[in-house]
Amino acid sequence: MLPKKLNTLIHLLFIMSQFCIASGNFYTNSFAGNSFQNGSIHKVDLNDNSFVKILDNAILHDVKEDQSTMIFSNVSSQYGYNSEMESNFIIKNFYNYDTLSISGYDAKFNFDGSKIIFTSSFTDEIFESENFSSLDIYSAFDSTITELSDSVLFGYYLLSADKNKVLWTEKNNLMDSLNIHIYDINLDQTDILDAKLPYETYGGSLLNNLFWGKNNILFASLSDTNNTKRLYSLDLNQNALSFSELSSFDTTGLYMILNTQDFNHGKFLFSRMIPPDNPTGMYHLEIWTHDIYNGTSDYLFNFSNGQIPLNYFWTFDTSNIYLGSALMWGMAGNGPFYHYDLSLDSSTSLSETYRYPLNYFLNGDLIYFDNNINTAPLSIELLLPSYNETIELYQNSINDSTTFSWSMSQDLEGDSLMYTFHFWDRDRSGFWLQPPIKIYSLNSLNTSITLSNEFIYNIFMEALDDTVSYFRWSVDVTDGLHVLSSDYDSAYPISYKYTPTINLIEDQEIEEDTDPWFFVTGTFYGLISDYTLYAYSDTDDFYVIDEPSVFGGGGRFELIPNQNWFGEATVTLILAENESGLADTTSFQVTVLPVNDSPEPFSLIYPMVTDTILINTDTDETVPFTWGRSMDVDSEVIYKLTITLDHFGTSYTSEYENIADTLFGVSAYEYATLMTNLNLPRWNMEYIIEASDEEFTILSEAGEFVFDNTSLSIENGILPKEFALYQNYPNPFNPITSLRYDLPNDGLVNITIYDMMGRVVKTLVNGSQTAGFKSVQWNASNNRNEPVSAGLYLYTIQAVEFRQTKKMVLLK
Repeated sequence: MLPKKLNTLIHLLFIMSQFCIASGNFYTNSFAGNSFQNGSIHKVDLNDNSFVKILDNAILHDVKEDQSTMIFSNVSSQYGYNSEMESNFIIKNFYNYDTLSISGYDAKFNFDGSKIIFTSSFTDEIFESENFSSLDIYSAFDSTITELSDSVLFGYYLLSADKNKVLWTEKNNLMDSLNIHIYDINLDQTDILDAKLPYETYGGSLLNNLFWGKNNILFASLSDTNNTKRLYSLDLNQNALSFSELSSFDTTGLYMILNTQDFNHGKFLFSRMIPPDNPTGMYHLEIWTHDIYNGTSDYLFNFSNGQIPLNYFWTFDTSNIYLGSALMWGMAGNGPFYHYDLSLDSSTSLSETYRYPLNYFLNGDLIYFDNNINTAPLSIELLLPSYNETIELYQNSINDSTTFSWSMSQDLEGDSLMYTFHFWDRDRSGFWLQPPIKIYSLNSLNTSITLSNEFIYNIFMEALDDTVSYFRWSVDVTDGLHVLSSDYDSAYPISYKYTPTINLIEDQEIEEDTDPWFFVTGTFYGLISDYTLYAYSDTDDFYVIDEPSVFGGGGRFELIPNQNWFGEATVTLILAENESGLADTTSFQVTVLPVNDSPEPFSLIYPMVTDTILINTDTDETVPFTWGRSMDVDSEVIYKLTITLDHFGTSYTSEYENIADTLFGVSAYEYATLMTNLNLPRWNMEYIIEASDEEFTILSEAGEFVFDNTSLSIENGILPKEFALYQNYPNPFNPITSLRYDLPNDGLVNITIYDMMGRVVKTLVNGSQTAGFKSVQWNASNNRNEPVSAGLYLYTIQAVEFRQTKKMVLLK
């Protein structure tokens, strides 16, 4: 291997030899791929077709003849593009920048660079069918602005080959045509030509379709009588009244003059659009050249299917053509730069990376010079940290620093060099419309910089993609004009290993018998699957459930005290990296506050729905009510018994409070007296038990039973005066109801339940009965003791000659 210094010397000699035989260079706006983001100004060396960056996020307008000065506009957004008319023009001369007080579009220097011609103040959106702008001249000598016109159609103008005259068009509303204006910069004089451009065939186009020959003949692509584009010419020296059609070509095809600002040669390019052979085919363009002196036209080559050339220039000897194109088939987009060699009759693409902008306001001219006055500095080599090196940032190294170093560049012209260090965001593969960006930049005159590990850590954590454990660094070098830059793919990846951290958690208070979730936040690198979150408590009465798999989004854990336990516990969390064991720990106190529990549910024991209890006004027996005990871990439970007799909408209720036990006796006498006063020999009763600890109260299920009032028996001499069938109670019911009826005489009695179809459902009574006040219950079953469905039912009594029917409703 040759010594490094010898390698550098050989490279310098090679550059010098190329400098001597250089075929020139051109300046252009370009984009990476099909994106409209991160537009840059590049200088292209025609020796090797290399693209050397001049400026990022900028739109080039023009370059002076000595290549020392350029005029450009900033693009305001890194992730989008706005018209450069929003930004002021900036003059750049190596490291010096001068922001002018003017803004607009398509700025060009005149012949000596003392004036700048530009358009501004568009009346409407640029792609509207009709649009006008002003055309102005700015004097670099006294900063004055002279308006040449306020109604330039589409803002298009041409600068003559000697850069001393300006040509533009204005709409003539009376004639529905375009007036042609020519301004002489030296004479400060504007002339309007006698000839007009037809508005219908020229004004609606978004392309100039004009070529201003150095022989002062204006060529145009206009529609003929068959509405087909043809080539026409106008001798400006003679101020002819109209354009003359050039010698006719084949009647097929569409002839369009290609856009260029290169008027220094005796010929220009035009295209002939050839339609496809079938309706689904793709058109293609034939590229022709026209000699402005002898009037001959020659075919050169076919342009790529689905692409159109947007701008071009000739090299100084007209042996080569360079073009910027656009993709127009399918999804329109930025197109390749092409080089066509006339001697070889071959066309090649200049770059796989850089594309010519499709957007009209972003593409601009290809500005060509036949000499390369200033060459780019030599490339550099990134040294440390090496490719894919890992920087370990543990607790004991976070306060240290890391040095980034690279080799020294050389500049052939001896220009002063400046280096720019960059950090790139993390992996952005798949984002073709949003390429990688630089998230940190630092200028340096030296070949190394030192950054604190804590600063690197903060930059790394702010990077856009947090699923990978590395990001990239690179270094650009500039001589004030060129920027020898490295892209994302050539930047060095560096990995970082950090001790994970858990943010402090404040002490918590929770209530007894709750199990809340808490979120834990912190930092880590890589994938969450590379880590484990441990959580535990210092008491067996309290435990923790963790979910490490969601830590990356703010992990959470659940605190679960044992049932009815209260007190204090210490919870410890550990986040550990599985491979290295690096971990961070935090602890916090949890206080479980006691909470009064509600009494627990309980069941009724006696009486039940099947129980019939005999009562009489002549006795004062006690009816026992019993139920299961309601448990309460915190308090004593007190019970309340409520008994209800519901007599056709009138409720008679007795309440018995402050019952400490689960057995309570009720006097039968008071209910026998009540039923006797109501003339009720037998009735369904309801009751319910409440259990309370003074804060919470729970209810038992509703209980039912039957009181049989023997006080109204025959022995007491009280008998009904007439037959009667009463409405069942309750009604509607589920599943038991009582049917009450009166018998003034002994006799056969039949009580039957029917459905609404008249079919027998259940026979409740069928036999002899003594006179008296009677009742019978139906439990919603049929004669086979099977439950019946909900609905409307009939019940009928037949006693001697008495017959009566009523309706009732069963609910489920």
